[in-house]
Amino acid sequence: MVGPLEGGLDAQHLGVPGTGGRKVLGVVADGGQATEGRRRASRAAVVPDGSWPPFPGTRASWPKSRWSRAGPGTRVGPMDQVRLSDGVVTLTPFQAADIDAHLAGEDEQLVRWLNGGPSSRAGVEEYVRRCTAQWTHRGPARVFGIRTGPEPVLAGTIDLRFAMPCLAPGQVNIAYGLYPAWRGRGLVTRAVHLVCRYAAQEGADEGVIRVDPENPASAAVARRAGFRHSGRVTEPTGNPLDWYVRELAVDAPVRARTAVAHAR
Repeated sequence: MVGPLEGGLDAQHLGVPGTGGRKVLGVVADGGQATEGRRRASRAAVVPDGSWPPFPGTRASWPKSRWSRAGPGTRVGPMDQVRLSDGVVTLTPFQAADIDAHLAGEDEQLVRWLNGGPSSRAGVEEYVRRCTAQWTHRGPARVFGIRTGPEPVLAGTIDLRFAMPCLAPGQVNIAYGLYPAWRGRGLVTRAVHLVCRYAAQEGADEGVIRVDPENPASAAVARRAGFRHSGRVTEPTGNPLDWYVRELAVDAPVRARTAVAHAR
């Protein structure tokens, strides 16, 4: 699996002018790093280049696909009305209020495997603006903050990509990263279960986690969440990546009751 939007929370991974649009594979999760997956040459890509869509109001738009039942560009209401919880972990959209916690929680592993370099406040602010646009207009990228505790504290992030060049129609890429104080507690496994159910409700039928073979911890997360190893593929960059996949279902069980609230 890959970090939020091809590997990071900073603007450099979002194609923001002046950052070079550099993309880094890797995610830190429960003490490990995971990367995103394989390219299926036999199937047409859903998105031409895997980049973020333009901001709403520009001329370009996303093609219709299974992940967007309401249609690209459809305003679905306040993003703070999307909430997933199993009683231990709560997922809500990553937003401006999370910036300080992210910057404070970023460590060497996140910088190396997820962000490709230390995050800047300006870069994260730009990332949040694009995340918000995705939620508001039902784009293919949905980034959640992973929260836990009686007064939910940000422990990391988990994101879904419903459209990437390497994905077949109906697949969704799952990526996550935890801050060091929260690793090793099983939180990200719970988060994966929650987003799998959410992705099924949004029309996806197979989840994909792409993992660096040198990171057994992240592979273990995938297996604990019910994913099976489907093969190892060498990326165009030369990096071998293991694909883990899982069929998705709206009624898939989670460890505890899942609360899902959507803006209608």
